[in-house]
Amino acid sequence: MKRTDEARTILITGAGGFIGGWVAEMLHLQGNWHVRAGVRRWPSAARIARFPMEIVLCDVNDPASVAMAADGCTDIVHCATADGHTIVDGTRNVLEAALQIHARVIHLSSIAVYGDAPGHVPEDTPFARHGSEYSQAKVASEYLCHAYHQRGVKTVILRPTIVYGPYSTWWTTNVALRLLTGQWGNIGSAGGGTCNLVYVLDVVQAIRRALRCEAANGQAFNVNGPSAVTWSEYFAEFNKALGLPELKNVNPTLARWRSRLLFPARCFGKFMLEKHRGLLISVANRSRRIKSALKSAESTLRATATSDQLALYGLKAHYPSGKAEQMLGYRPHFDVEAGLDMSCAWLKHSGIIER
Repeated sequence: MKRTDEARTILITGAGGFIGGWVAEMLHLQGNWHVRAGVRRWPSAARIARFPMEIVLCDVNDPASVAMAADGCTDIVHCATADGHTIVDGTRNVLEAALQIHARVIHLSSIAVYGDAPGHVPEDTPFARHGSEYSQAKVASEYLCHAYHQRGVKTVILRPTIVYGPYSTWWTTNVALRLLTGQWGNIGSAGGGTCNLVYVLDVVQAIRRALRCEAANGQAFNVNGPSAVTWSEYFAEFNKALGLPELKNVNPTLARWRSRLLFPARCFGKFMLEKHRGLLISVANRSRRIKSALKSAESTLRATATSDQLALYGLKAHYPSGKAEQMLGYRPHFDVEAGLDMSCAWLKHSGIIER
């Protein structure tokens, strides 16, 4: 059964972010519902402020802020994410607010809940017992959804795969900057794992369909794209879309050793950026040589995969969206070629890369 859009107010948490921003924009443009875009800080509303939608402060770490933002809403699309603490406590605060106002919650989770499970990975695959902070936080947030569903909150869990497209930092901007260094190559078998790409507008479609489907309550759905490519193929296609020279072949063993050798430098660089960013900027501005050396080091680190990234690039796993297609009517529309064309157009338009 589908829900009608009339007289519905939908709060979107994390509307200043990549996916949340797209959800706010597209629901505003495509639906009859009233969209309330929740942002943690006013500066993050710059992107969505060009649309005449309601924008409110909503810090998911603050129960009072969430309750105020959710007041009067019929639905909450929970897109806000950050560190593990924010993922877990933020989800709890959203669910508690929904319980008080009898709102329905569409919770954006992740395939990270499956960890490194290989092969065919449907929704009933056991959660990963051990994994990254992000993975374990997403698992904990899903347990919270189940617990609150038992208390009367109607919840739907969506597990997108690798979400890319305009405004994506991880899988669009960072990949483009890596390729632009000219130091990234075809890593062969080290990149032979499955790259489960889903374009951001297909994720928005799944959210929109979940909002209109009462039968989805209490269910979890994988949300994947239509293309089955390897990571090496994704990098090659992205490189081609950027108009760059063909990637050179790199020995997979060499790529793994390079990752291990640069691990200490990566950790030190991360520490300095987190604790002494101002000092680094000040020193770099005083010396051209130091500034050039820092840029060279940044380029080298950017072009070197971490051990976690190499593990992902080698994982052969597929997350079928058959359940979402059957129950929600979800149909992914954007293949890799179309998604990369739009992503590269945005990268050039926004000035992240030169035209």
